[in-house]
Amino acid sequence: MAKSENALPARFKIIIAILVLIIVGLVAALVVVSVNKSDDRGNLRNSEFSSCPQKTTLKPQYMKSRDLYRDLSEDELIQVRDYILNVSSLNVTPFEKATINSNHIFLIELQNPNKADAIAYLDGNRPKPIRAANVVIFKGAVSPQVVEEILVYFDKPMRHEPYTLLTNRTIPFHARPVNKHKIAIQDEIVNDFGMKAHEVLYKLFGGYVIMNCADRCLTFGFSGPIAMANSNELKFLAWFLRDVPGIAVQPVGLELLIQGEGDDGSKWKTR
Repeated sequence: MAKSENALPARFKIIIAILVLIIVGLVAALVVVSVNKSDDRGNLRNSEFSSCPQKTTLKPQYMKSRDLYRDLSEDELIQVRDYILNVSSLNVTPFEKATINSNHIFLIELQNPNKADAIAYLDGNRPKPIRAANVVIFKGAVSPQVVEEILVYFDKPMRHEPYTLLTNRTIPFHARPVNKHKIAIQDEIVNDFGMKAHEVLYKLFGGYVIMNCADRCLTFGFSGPIAMANSNELKFLAWFLRDVPGIAVQPVGLELLIQGEGDDGSKWKTR
């Protein structure tokens, strides 16, 4: 039988076989080298870990100003609160038991040290300023009612003094920020208005009302209070919106002006 014209000569087959053997050998050698290097790295890492000291000798370096401006911790806030409550001359009622006519704490915050004292300490020439807290107290149980700021020093023993650096006087009681007691008066006035104007609101706003509503309710927000400079009068502006998704773009054009003096909500007026 005649040989196929496409058959390779014997010498080509031998050359191909040799090349295949060389490639297989190179691959095997590469695998062996990779495994050895991996073992070497593992041994080196283990030796490094075993030689590390159990405790570092490095000590953190803190800036001298760190504690000057660090905010009050939870423990410090509680410490100041308890101190104020235990000073009988201040006659402060715990907030959870306070009414609008009680003396109670509104705010406790860090009082930054005097700039000159802080610079003198940081330059290394003066003692470190004593940490202090500024406590805002609504004094509704005194006459006349006022808002006072008191500095409490984390001294040994703790001490306090009136803080009049910014105002040089007590703050008028009617100019105090809104808290839950005043919000309760506002809500009562708006709800009373909602009851009295129920039928009118129903007709004006397509069934949307303030009180006794199901899925067509009017909700409200407040602007203010606006404290009058020369009187004890306060003004609040209540504005109403439909209580539906996208409430911010659902105003109904109804605004209610609330005017009052003092803390007796029955004497406040709406316009």
